Amino acid sequence: MPKRALRDRVIYGGKLVRACRPGRPAETAEMIWTFRTVAPFTGVDVPRLRDLWRLSRKADERGLPGALVQCGTWNGGSAGVIARASRRSARPLWLFDSFEGFPAPTPGDKGGSGLHAGDWRGTPSAVAEVMRRLGVDARRLRVRPGWFKDTLPAAREEIGPIALLSIDADLYQSVKESLQYLYDLVVPGGYVVLDDYGFWPGCRRAVYEFFVERDITPALVQSDVTGAWFEKPAEPTP
Repeated sequence: MPKRALRDRVIYGGKLVRACRPGRPAETAEMIWTFRTVAPFTGVDVPRLRDLWRLSRKADERGLPGALVQCGTWNGGSAGVIARASRRSARPLWLFDSFEGFPAPTPGDKGGSGLHAGDWRGTPSAVAEVMRRLGVDARRLRVRPGWFKDTLPAAREEIGPIALLSIDADLYQSVKESLQYLYDLVVPGGYVVLDDYGFWPGCRRAVYEFFVERDITPALVQSDVTGAWFEKPAEPTP
């Protein structure tokens, strides 16, 4: 296999996968190193990690104002990708998670088998460790343990504008709360990442209902069969 082809691949979850499209060699090498570093701390597959990296970089390149926010952090692997990709900007990175696992599923999660309260219980210490391995400045981090219904509204004013909102919350109510409390803070042209859109029916239902309630039809871009993202449309002219 040619050296360039090897450089663009990474062993992830025991499998050889393509980590990125051909790009600048230095950035490609850094991205692959980052993916390898976070692998024990995330359940997110490479195509979605790649888009988190790319969107975090694009937010900087476009000069978008605002913080980086993730709802559903688990052990911090995908958050580490966001942090490493954006390290030159030193944007604050807000991380919200119960650190008690999933809340109980609700009727909105109908059709999603295998969801149980307490699943995917992460720890703040794991988040701190992956950030240490990545060389992320701890002063950028704003880790907020607790249920979204309590932590998100309490932090809204302090967060301010958001350049990138990553929602990896799986369940209907958690995804709905993330959008209800934080979408308005996303700047026009900012990015909203929906990690579970193509997998969990509750996540998809929450997103669809929110779009209908707000009368918005953003263009969803698939990262893979599971994840999607969109760019927040500009505010309509009165």
